[in-house]
Amino acid sequence: AVSVGGALGDRVERLEVKEGSVVKKGQALACLQSRSSRRLEMESIESQLKEAEARYAAESKLADARITTARLAVKQAKMVDLDIKAQQKKVDFLKASLKLAEKDLGRIQGLSRDLVSDQQRERQSLVAQQAQSEFQAAEAMLEKLSTTRQLSVDAAEAELAAAEATKQQVLTAIPVESLKKRLELAKTQWEQAVIEAPCAGTVLKVFVRPGEATGSAPILQMAN
Repeated sequence: AVSVGGALGDRVERLEVKEGSVVKKGQALACLQSRSSRRLEMESIESQLKEAEARYAAESKLADARITTARLAVKQAKMVDLDIKAQQKKVDFLKASLKLAEKDLGRIQGLSRDLVSDQQRERQSLVAQQAQSEFQAAEAMLEKLSTTRQLSVDAAEAELAAAEATKQQVLTAIPVESLKKRLELAKTQWEQAVIEAPCAGTVLKVFVRPGEATGSAPILQMAN
């Protein structure tokens, strides 16, 4: 004979068989009172899980959009490299022009007043001064571009790191996995609130009636 019992602390809500009933393996023998509350608990967790999954999807999409924007900002900040290269070429050109103007000025100043007038000397001096001024301005602009570029890249990369960290933090706070485990447990407990036949056989004796508590004593006994 096989003794079939129920969980300690529960009660029998109804019996699905009687003495002499022939049952198949897995057939319901009795239903416990906790089944209704277990079902409500399971449905509640299912609802919480759906809400958590929806929130997870929405937050993930929003976080990905922020990360994409931050990556574009980094890329845009680095595009200043093109301006820096162009400015560097301008600096190199103006530097060469300055050297040439200074060379011409030195050559003119080395000539006698019979060959070069004071007006020509002054004109070449102004040309050299202008070349010097343009070269210094171009160098200052190059330095400004380089500094601005580095600051922009640093800020954009910091924003990207913050966006990625925020995504991880927000998604971790949404308890999708823990709710899945709770739902699995609640489903198991709900299923266990129905006492099933462990094997095919005949019900020999019923020991507990509807409304009575389950515990260490068996609910019924059946023959294999």
